[in-house]
Amino acid sequence: MNLNVALVHELAGLAASHNKTWAYPSQQTILDRLRKHHRQHISRRTLCRHLAALEDAGWIRRVVRHRRDAVAGWVFRSTLYIILGPCWRLVRRASKAVALVARWGRVTRVAHNVTPSGYKSSPAGPSGPHGVRNVACATDFVAQARRLLSK
Repeated sequence: MNLNVALVHELAGLAASHNKTWAYPSQQTILDRLRKHHRQHISRRTLCRHLAALEDAGWIRRVVRHRRDAVAGWVFRSTLYIILGPCWRLVRRASKAVALVARWGRVTRVAHNVTPSGYKSSPAGPSGPHGVRNVACATDFVAQARRLLSK
């Protein structure tokens, strides 16, 4: 998976898990989630470069959160990442494709009486003898997923 897509996925997932359009994870949290969920082992500097590229492309906006304290001096906190429209559109398309693949995964068996135009009714009814749906063609699912991701 492309690192920028994985990074968008993690930031959008963090924001969506709290029903927000923004998140403020630390860089270490982002790196840990990239390692855990996407097997992407990158340095902090590489992460900063990719975040800057996403910001330049208009996918996210970063707001540095720091303040001046009279006693401690500068107090730095994690950066606020605001997820913008193009990022949400990519996440929405990807989630539709994943849902389509998940739906395909729930079909445990493809009937032998399947034709490209649909299915022939079996003596036990349209869902087959064991309650398994007859699927017209696996390539229909793959084609739909490709169309969703290519938009």
